[in-house]
Amino acid sequence: MRPRRGFTLIELLVVIAIIAVLIALLLPAVQAAREAARRAQCINNLKQLGLAMHNYISVTNAFPLGGIKAPTGWPNAPSIRTPWTMQILPYLEAANVGNTFNFSLGIAGPNWLGYESNTTVLQVRLSSFNCPSDSPGFFLAPFRLKGSYGANWGNTTLSQGERAGVLNMASPFAFDRARTLGEVTDGLSSTIAISEMVQSSSSDDCRSEWWNDSTVVVMTFLPPNSRQPDNLVSWCVNNPARNEPCVSEWNYDTLYLASRSRHPEMVNTLFGDGSARAIKNSISLPIWRALGTIQGGEVISADSY
Repeated sequence: MRPRRGFTLIELLVVIAIIAVLIALLLPAVQAAREAARRAQCINNLKQLGLAMHNYISVTNAFPLGGIKAPTGWPNAPSIRTPWTMQILPYLEAANVGNTFNFSLGIAGPNWLGYESNTTVLQVRLSSFNCPSDSPGFFLAPFRLKGSYGANWGNTTLSQGERAGVLNMASPFAFDRARTLGEVTDGLSSTIAISEMVQSSSSDDCRSEWWNDSTVVVMTFLPPNSRQPDNLVSWCVNNPARNEPCVSEWNYDTLYLASRSRHPEMVNTLFGDGSARAIKNSISLPIWRALGTIQGGEVISADSY
């Protein structure tokens, strides 16, 4: 009987090397497939928010208020500092959560009684507000949750005034102002409604807190995923390596936040007509700013973004 011949050490090393090469080739493909699935879910989240927004519009005949500062703010007076996210909750699949929100008190007033009354709602993490490519975060305390999407606040700052020579143009969302569809003269399909934000990785960074009227917004002043820093009032942790650059000027009038994502070279964006699509980082800044306005009068071809 002839003895069996086993593998030599060299043959075994060759086999291991081949397997390692195959894994190295397959791993990026697997990761890309997983990211594609996460990106598709992110797009679906935006479509769900768009559907809720249009259901809201069908009832009120206007976009949600971006935030309510004045006690006489329509339609949910006196919901002081109540942002758009809270206003569309009753129209999402999580209507049971939205229906428990006390709109008579809102987020802040009076004397922060609204915050105390609505804490149960504020600490619910809804999948529709969270992109699966991002890591869930919080600000200061675990119940102060962050989200992944911001309302389009226009082409300049939170105060919607001039910034660095850029004149502000009307946008779908503002404080104490509910825009009607008729005011969107640029066309709903050419106007951003909601775009992505990253959940800043530091709990000392207030960006993207999902119920904070001043941090659940994006401006088109900077291009998508800009290397230039966001401009905050306070609670800013500069982390460019994580796509979270920021500076603080301690001035609400100069606050602006860029649309950012964890996707490679793009951000997912919802338009006023309810459609959602990926916008590349390389988009022309004038085009991006034009998409952030509702009455700029720009003529934008679909192939330009």
